[in-house]
Formats: sequence, C-alpha cells, structure tokens
Amino acid sequence: MKILILAPYSSPIVQRLFKALNAYTEHEVWVASFNVETDLKNKIIGLGKLNSFLDYFKINKINKIIKKINPDIVHAHIINHYGLLALLQKKPLLVALWGSDVMVAPNKGSLMKRKFFTLVNGLVAKKANLLHTSSKHILNEMVSKYGSDIQSKINVFYWGFPVEEPNTNDYLVIQSSFLKEYGIHKEDNLVVATRGLADIYAPENMIKIIEELSKNNQLKVVVLRGFANDIEVSNFKEKIQNFSDKVVFINRLLSSNELYVLYSQAKYHISIPTSDALGGGVIEPLLMGSYPILSNIPPYQNFILENSGYIINDYSVESINILCQKIRNEELQVNIDIIKQNYSAQSIVSRFNDLYLMTLR
Repeated sequence: MKILILAPYSSPIVQRLFKALNAYTEHEVWVASFNVETDLKNKIIGLGKLNSFLDYFKINKINKIIKKINPDIVHAHIINHYGLLALLQKKPLLVALWGSDVMVAPNKGSLMKRKFFTLVNGLVAKKANLLHTSSKHILNEMVSKYGSDIQSKINVFYWGFPVEEPNTNDYLVIQSSFLKEYGIHKEDNLVVATRGLADIYAPENMIKIIEELSKNNQLKVVVLRGFANDIEVSNFKEKIQNFSDKVVFINRLLSSNELYVLYSQAKYHISIPTSDALGGGVIEPLLMGSYPILSNIPPYQNFILENSGYIINDYSVESINILCQKIRNEELQVNIDIIKQNYSAQSIVSRFNDLYLMTLR
C-alpha cells in the first residue's frame, strides 16, 4: 500500500508516525509538508514556506503531487489545514483531528472566523472516507456540529508514538550535555511541564503549580518551550522572576533522543491545556514511568478512568496544596504495565493498518 501523509513534518508526532510506519509495515510511505526541504530519497516532499493560512488553498499544487505519486490513500492532518489542502483530490482520504482544529478554531474569535472554520471542517469531514482522533470529546464536538451521521466515520484511539531510545553512548552524551547546559544531574527527580507556553496550554495556571512544586527540594522543575513564540517566552520569564532560580527553562525544541533522556528522569509531568485531544505530552513521559498531572477537560477525564493520572479541578491555593501534599506523600504511582500494553508503537501501528484498510473499502 502506498500512503501519502499531508502534515506538518516539524511536529515530532508526525515524524514518529512516518518512522513507525516505515519500521513496522511494508507500506510505501511519503510525507508532504510546508517548511521542509524536499528529500526524495527519504520520500519527503517540501511544499514551500508556509507564509499564511492562504497557503492551505494551494489545492492545485497538492493535486499535482498526488497525481505524480499516485498513493492508495491520502492521510491528511489537522482538518482545516492539511485537510483543507486535500479537499479536492480524488484519492481515499483519512483525516486526523488534532484537537484545537475542532475545539478552538470554529468556536473562538469573530463570528466570521467561527463560521468559516465550521464550514471548512464540515466540508472536509464530508469529503473524508474516515477520520480519527485521540479524544471522545473531539468526536462528540463533531457530532454536535454536523449530526450523528458523522459518528460512524470517526475512529477514536491514541496515535502518538513513544520517544526513541538512544544507544548507550548517545544517552550518556545527552546526559552530560543536560548537566552542562541546564544543570540537570542524572540523579535529579524531575517535574516536567511538557506542553509549552502558548495560551491554550494555560501557562499562568502552570506557573501557579510549578511555583509550589519548586519548594520541594526533592524535585527539580523543568519547563519546555515547545512551539511558543518570543512574546510568550518573555511573559513566562517575567512571571517566574521571583523563583526563576528554582526552574530549568529549556528554550528550544528537544530531539526525540533528548526527550527520552529527560523523561527517563521525570517523576511527574504537567499537561493542563484548556482544550486538547489526548497528546504525546501526556503519554510519552507516562510510558517512561512519569505520573501525569492533568487539567479538568473531558479527554483527560476519560483517560484516567482506565489509566494513571491526577486531575486538578481548579488552580486555587487549596487545590494546588492538595496536589503538593499527595506528591510529598508519594501517593501518585504509575501502573506502567497497562500503559505499555495499550500504547506501544506496534499496537498503534496495528490500529493504523486497520484504519487504512477501512479507508479503502
């Protein structure tokens, strides 16, 4: 089977999907993305620089690529981005719903913006043979907007992949660089804020939590920049001035191998977005034995019914103190066997194989 993935290749989750499909299947897998250089040897196609949202209307460009590659399936990510780009192509279409494309874009901003994204999402959903998401909440939102008929087209399962384990020598090199660059010792027990500093990840509430956790001398707080812009980074630094010496801020994107080393030392991790599907920022550290501290949103409520995790219902002093007390008492422990069984790379690839076959029917 030949598969063309349309997705932002800068995203680690897309890179891991691409690598996992190549590692665990016999499929011929291509990826096309903005902001990436073409590398035909490795089946990567650059679509040029993404200058504005209008670039997602370059439908003729993607149709020419599809005609040349002739895939059996087009797998487009983010319904109103690469899904829009795939709207008029003629191959069987599988669309990945990421979270904010469904929960935020059609629901926030001006009336015209909300109507536009509601229309785009509806058109792409109608065009798609199947859709998939990591969250039942995303499914429910799509049904509420477009009717119950769409429910049969949407498959719900977590589709992120574990971070890649470096070899022993690379592990030690990364560990050494973390010590030199960030003062992270190999013996440190870490609390990692995994999601970045964009507004959707509630940085002000995250700051309230890490300020209290930074008082625990048994833990070292690490905050990842993620895809935050310079203004968001500046605001964050300003708001932690009073305890910045207690926080390690990693002001760049980490490689998959670096994330593996970091998460291997994580005892807890924080993911408190205001809206999201179940993402790698929750599962990836969890697979390494870190306990997730999560916001009170439906995808996470559903997740902890069968998995390890602590929901913080609000960000009052009382709620944060209860969380900190549970951490001091070591009440939050991961059931790692169940996690690895449900979220291994092979099990996720198997789900995609089934989904691709269903898309072709």
